[in-house]
Amino acid sequence: MLASDIPENEEIVNGVGFTFHHDDQADLERMLDMLIHNPELRRQAAEHEQERIQSQYLWPQIARSIEKTYYDLLGWTMDENVTANGSWVGAVEGSSAALYPSLVDPKVA
Repeated sequence: MLASDIPENEEIVNGVGFTFHHDDQADLERMLDMLIHNPELRRQAAEHEQERIQSQYLWPQIARSIEKTYYDLLGWTMDENVTANGSWVGAVEGSSAALYPSLVDPKVA
């Protein structure tokens, strides 16, 4: 990944990709040249990027974290009966999982 060094991009790149100075065409050209001529560097960076995505940006984990935040704000407790793959086997009464079980378990229709 190659992005300009604005704060929003640096947060995403954060040690697994490459940045160039925004508004600096010469720096962009330098970084592109370096990446084009270093396939091993690109391979290693891609490997690290994939590891980071797997550990930090998977939607089931993000959704569960957001849902937990909502439960905490409402003073509810989440039913911690979750299968190994993260699907619900129970739900708090009144929650979306209890009201709409097909949303959290595709086998329920």
